[in-house]
Amino acid sequence: MALANQQSRESLYEQVFNQSYHPMALLDDQGKWLQTNQSLQALLGDILVPGQDWLLEVQGADELSLAQSSALAGEAQRQVPIVWIRGEQEVQALASLQKLDEVQPTALLLMLQVLPGSSAAGIRDPLTGLIGHALFMDRLHLALARKRRNRTELALMMISIDNLVPISSEQGGHVADVLLQTTSERLQSCVRRSDSLARLGGDSFAIMLEEVGTSLEAITLAGKLCDNLRQEIVIQGKVFQLDVSLGAVMARSDQEAWELVRQADQALYQAQQNGGNTYEIVM
Repeated sequence: MALANQQSRESLYEQVFNQSYHPMALLDDQGKWLQTNQSLQALLGDILVPGQDWLLEVQGADELSLAQSSALAGEAQRQVPIVWIRGEQEVQALASLQKLDEVQPTALLLMLQVLPGSSAAGIRDPLTGLIGHALFMDRLHLALARKRRNRTELALMMISIDNLVPISSEQGGHVADVLLQTTSERLQSCVRRSDSLARLGGDSFAIMLEEVGTSLEAITLAGKLCDNLRQEIVIQGKVFQLDVSLGAVMARSDQEAWELVRQADQALYQAQQNGGNTYEIVM
């Protein structure tokens, strides 16, 4: 039973790690790269060099080294400001490190919160042309303020292409890129010009619907999006069909942006737990 519980925790961690739109990495107890998630790869490119010390490319390494030692000792995590420079790209972020006692006791989880001043702060996704995470969150903050002021309805949707990773592994990254671009085009064809559509990284997209009439309108759109995204895509004579899950939430007037995102993430996870290729909406 204990082994089964451990395997279940590891499986859940792996799913959350890979699908999160937050840039994350797994480090060993010496601070060397083990694994990065899709969001970090989308932000910084192919940065993973197994066995390389990640602090070599970071300004603010002294304070981070102390935070790393504190995390390994099991002390409370804290955020450390860093600057990551790769070529012409400068990433300013808050980094936090956490020990993974229940999953991998000798490993550290690195999480980044990218700051708006970065040249890679997520203004536009270069592959799809959609806005990125930072700009989307800025818009969400402003939209929630308008909702409270005007007493209108707002819905947030999180969308995941659940089988993109295995397709990319089997067919290559160029096929995954075409699938992401096609997904972006299909999403744009379904939303209004007043809606905000973003690629959050990896296989994740988000849609913010302002002044949505009723929850029924959000439900109708969710079904339309899932049906549209599941239509076959032909690339170089090969037929692909995407597995799409969607989580949506109707915002409350007292909610902050991060609370709304967390609730939409939970709805998305529930849709995936229900077998995927479906949607879950929280009223």
